[in-house]
This record gives sequence, C-alpha cells and structure tokens, in this order.
Amino acid sequence: MKVALVHDYLTQIAGGERVLQAWSEIWPQAQIYTSVYDSQKLGSWLGIDESRIHTNFISNLPFSKSLRRHYTPLYPLAFLTQRIESADVILSSSAFAAKFVHTRKDALNIAYIHTPPKFLYDLDRDKKEESQEGLDKYLGLIYKNVTLPIKFWLRAQDRKSLRKVDYVVCNSEYIKGLVAKIYSRNGLVIYPPVDTQSFTINNTAVDRDYFLVVSRLDAYKKVDIVIKAFNKLEKKLKVVGSGPAEFYLKSLAKPNIEFLGSIPDTKLADLYKGCLAVIFPTKEDLGIVPLEAQASGRAVIAFGQGGARETIIEGKTGLFFDEQTPEAIIKVMEKFNQDQFSESDCRQQAEKFSEEEFKRKFRLFVEEAYFQWNK
Repeated sequence: MKVALVHDYLTQIAGGERVLQAWSEIWPQAQIYTSVYDSQKLGSWLGIDESRIHTNFISNLPFSKSLRRHYTPLYPLAFLTQRIESADVILSSSAFAAKFVHTRKDALNIAYIHTPPKFLYDLDRDKKEESQEGLDKYLGLIYKNVTLPIKFWLRAQDRKSLRKVDYVVCNSEYIKGLVAKIYSRNGLVIYPPVDTQSFTINNTAVDRDYFLVVSRLDAYKKVDIVIKAFNKLEKKLKVVGSGPAEFYLKSLAKPNIEFLGSIPDTKLADLYKGCLAVIFPTKEDLGIVPLEAQASGRAVIAFGQGGARETIIEGKTGLFFDEQTPEAIIKVMEKFNQDQFSESDCRQQAEKFSEEEFKRKFRLFVEEAYFQWNK
C-alpha cells in the first residue's frame, strides 16, 4: 500500500501541521504534496527528508510564503494540476485546498477535514467584524462586494471537490455537523493529535493562587470578557499570548492581571501545572489549550460551544459558561471549587487525544478502508 500525503500549505506550526507530522511518522516513505513550503519555519520541526516534499506552482509566485492567502482563487487549479499517479492511498489534510488534488480513479481518496473553508461559508464572520473598525470595516465591505462572484465560484468548486472523496474524516463532532450541513456528507470523527507528553501533573505541593488564559490576543478570541470579569472578581489572572488586541487588553486590565506575552513551551507547561484552572472563552473547532491544561491535571472553565463540549467533561474536568459575557464568567466562577476536580481525571481525559491514540486510530482506519476498497 503506497501512501501520499497532501496538505494545504506548510508555512506555520498549528493543528493541521501536527496531523501531517503524525501521518509522516506512520508512513515514513510517503511523499508529501503541498502548495508552499517554508523550510526555515518547519524544516527542523517536521524532521523529515525534504526530498519527500513536493510543491505546486503557487510556490513559484511572488512572495508566496507571506502572501499565500492572496492567491486563494488559484488553489483549486494548483492542486488539480499537482497530479499524484503512483499512490494507492491519498490522505489530504485540508481546511480548503488539499482535497482538490488530482488522483488516479482507482486510488483510495481520504480527506481529513479540519474545517470547511471559513471564508467561503461566512464561518469567520464574527472574527472579521470584530477585528475591523472605521476605515478598515468600510474597505472590508467594498472588498466583500467586489469578490462575491469569485466566492460563489469557489464555493461550487469546493463542494465539487469533496464529492470525489471516498471517505471523509473530521477532527470533531462539531466539524462533522458543519460538513453534513455544507456538503451533505457523513464523516467519521478521529480527533487530532495533542502532545500530551510535554505536559505533566505537578507531583509536588504547590500553593496555587492564579487562573490562566492561553490565547492569541485578537478580538474574536474574547479574552476581553475574561479581563473584565477578573477586574470585578479581583482574583489573580495570568495571560499568555500576543496579538493585535494586546494594547487594548492591557488598557482594560487592573493590577491583578499580568500579561506574560509569548513564552517557551517549557515555561507554559509550568504555568499550567501551577494554576487553579484555565479560562477558555473562545469557540473553536476543537481547541488544543483545554487538552494541554487537562494533561497538566488542571480543570478548564470554558465557553460551552464548539469543540470544548467534546474535550471537557462538565463537572469532572471543567465547567461551562453559556454566554460570552463577563457576567457569565463571574457566575460560573462562583461555582468553581478546585477540590471538586481530580488531577488524574483531567489527565485521563487528555490522554484520549494523545498522539499515540491518533496514530493508532488512523492507521487502523486506513488499513481497514483500503482492505474494503480492494475487496
């Protein structure tokens, strides 16, 4: 069974890239096909022979690494012309483009969907609207109207691309629901890999006195509601992360709130272990932060929509608030008691999403699907 791996682009380290890295370890001889590859950012992290990586014509366009999103209308053609003729199984890791790849008719085509393209189906509408003000918002409306015909065409092509896929795998039940709604396809859920081994329970006595937020500091991440809540609660809060909303968030915060910026993973692991709980105010497709926190034995107080409902067990490894408001956070904080949550329960929940579990499930799924395909 000869396997080929396809990924939208390799220019950052995020959840999709961790899926590809795990696949490349399961099938170390598999060739990797993508649009753009940034060897400086990902070369040492991926840790694979770069001769396995093949890019398409997007990589030859000016400033393709930094302006890759500006070439979005070209991605369907770029992947359709990136023909894979030798592989028996094609695995695409896609938030938009990789599932367009051209394959042999007799090859098994499996698409792992991180999300339907948010920009095509207005799934990022809140993100855009909350991140734009004044002239930016006005220019955004002009851009939206000018690009509307292109958007409609891309939607049609996107739906067509998933019709040719033999098996659809989704990274969460939440995304499975969106795939059913948008594409009328039923998907299997296999949760993405989380590096649980880098996070451990603190076995020494710790005097915990702070809560923790780990997030990119952008308006749509809703960190502002946590700041406003803790201003009133007057409890100690540490905020890890950076982003365009950082100055605004700092201007809101009272002295009980400390901003730590971007920090190394080793220091982050210590912060998880030392906190009372992690606050997670964002609606995500899955959300890695709650799983890192639980791998560290810590409970999570999260907004109760999206992937958090699948990664956190209410009352056992965390608590939910139902509205993205400071008042909702304050209300749930009044119920929080750290003694209610067992470190071992939190750790056990996180390990269901480990890299080893992902590799085991995905290898088994592909081998069974290939056997059925060739019967």
